[in-house]
Amino acid sequence: GDPPSPEDLKTVSSNLLAEIASLSTPQPSASVTPRMVSSLILPPLLALISDPHFRVRRAAVQALPRVLAGGTVDDASSYILPALTSLSTDDMYRVRKAVGECLVDMSRAVMLLGDGPGRSQRGRLLELRREQLIPLCTQLLDDANKFVRHAMQQFLGPFLASFYPLGPRDGRSGAEDGNEDDDAAGTVGVMRLLEPNAAGGVVGG
Repeated sequence: GDPPSPEDLKTVSSNLLAEIASLSTPQPSASVTPRMVSSLILPPLLALISDPHFRVRRAAVQALPRVLAGGTVDDASSYILPALTSLSTDDMYRVRKAVGECLVDMSRAVMLLGDGPGRSQRGRLLELRREQLIPLCTQLLDDANKFVRHAMQQFLGPFLASFYPLGPRDGRSGAEDGNEDDDAAGTVGVMRLLEPNAAGGVVGG
């Protein structure tokens, strides 16, 4: 058959980069560390995010959660979350749809980072999650394209649930974490967007 196109190779590369980054979580291993993710994996992934082919950009979106979880807090703040925000306004609706579909994984990745190498900056991570991901969710719920809106609606329940701790962590309750209560309260703004559609049962449909 025909050899793979450059577009195909770049798409596969995004997944491979994410797979390697995931080896750094939940605890850094001897072979892959957050510093290695920062210096060796994140730069090529950021280059793929600006690729002219939408399939490559979409694959890069799907790789971001695993790279975030395996990297550093500074990279999450300065590069990964801003890249996700930029892709949420991509001209191709399939890329924006992928952003909505990965918000649950992004939220969980932030917490993985906060439970691992980023534990000392957990409060900062909770703030980043609330200030970056919730506005993206509300934006995508109001996207001009119906496929983007429907995709975000389908993932809305799991996304909201990701802001609520499942139980005590290291002997602390969610209330003792402080910012987690603010996270939960911040989801109210997302839920209010659904009120006009509540009777129609749009969510999840």
